[in-house]
Amino acid sequence: MQKKSILLLTAGGVIRCAEVCRCITPDKPLRDGQIMLLSRLLLFLEYLMKHLYNPPANVLEQVRWNLFSVVTLEAAQKVDVLNNRAKLISFRKDIEDKYKKLAPEVSASTGVRPKFYTITPWELKLQQEFKMDGLAWNFILCTPDKLKYHLLIDALIDILSVTDICTGKVPFQTLCAVQYCFSLSWKLILGMAPSTPHVEDLITDKPPNLHSLIWSIRCIQPVSHSHYLIVNSLVKQGMYTQFAEILWNKVTEHAADVRSRMNQTIIGLDLFAKNFQSASPRLSKVILIDALLSHLYAVYWAESNSKMKVENNASSSGATTTTPTSTSVVVTSPESLTAGAVGGVSESEAASGKHHSCLGNV
Repeated sequence: MQKKSILLLTAGGVIRCAEVCRCITPDKPLRDGQIMLLSRLLLFLEYLMKHLYNPPANVLEQVRWNLFSVVTLEAAQKVDVLNNRAKLISFRKDIEDKYKKLAPEVSASTGVRPKFYTITPWELKLQQEFKMDGLAWNFILCTPDKLKYHLLIDALIDILSVTDICTGKVPFQTLCAVQYCFSLSWKLILGMAPSTPHVEDLITDKPPNLHSLIWSIRCIQPVSHSHYLIVNSLVKQGMYTQFAEILWNKVTEHAADVRSRMNQTIIGLDLFAKNFQSASPRLSKVILIDALLSHLYAVYWAESNSKMKVENNASSSGATTTTPTSTSVVVTSPESLTAGAVGGVSESEAASGKHHSCLGNV
């Protein structure tokens, strides 16, 4: 029960700390220390959601080395250990390399190296598997008296606005911290199912955000676990299974409707045109417009691909007296629709000229 309390306190801390991201302006930016502390909190929440009761072997190895190995080393090695403070096996190599190269004087003076570490192994891929601990998932969803799940999802969405401090005057080390914080929040959004209010919002014509775009595209041609993840989370939040299935069907039908997607794109473009300030553009708005166009492209791509399959099946079933001809059809895996984060376009498709969302590599 102590671990449950720690998990709920950590999630509650994320909700409270997200308040500072709701009022970010270039005139009132966050300090590097604030961004890094928020990132550490997100990193700890991710770890608890994945490994609440079963820590991975590599984490135990790091803990053992950091706590007990110093006393067994020679004097010269102890000095080096004290300078580096800790041995961290897993870290964001893409951010750390740029940080050391472009801000060497700052990186040399930091206490913990590498600075942009991860608790579990991390590789630069478009899509990473996010397997949650079953008990952690139940604690997050089934204790509304201690934690409001929809507020946690709202907090993660708000933290994405940390990019609004990125201007031409921001030092490079701050940009690295922003990328680190953004990617941690985005990874949690990809792994945690939308709350009941957020699922209901998917069938309305509200202005889109990154969260609604990624989950609506996952409902068009769901990945292997998206149906189970969403329906199961709705049930755990108090909805009857029958109603959860009905809501899922409504969401998939609405998400696959090209007219609805086009209307959502128009709403997003209108809002972007009204709020965009060319003198001091916000990076979050630029990311959203990129994701919005990528999302629309993915919808049309999925629609045309499904029509190709229907036409191919019809021609195959109707060819009873004629000699069958070979037809080349692109077979699309469900995972490819979520490979490019919001856009749903893989690297091979990007190389062939198809649009690829800028969120694919965060």
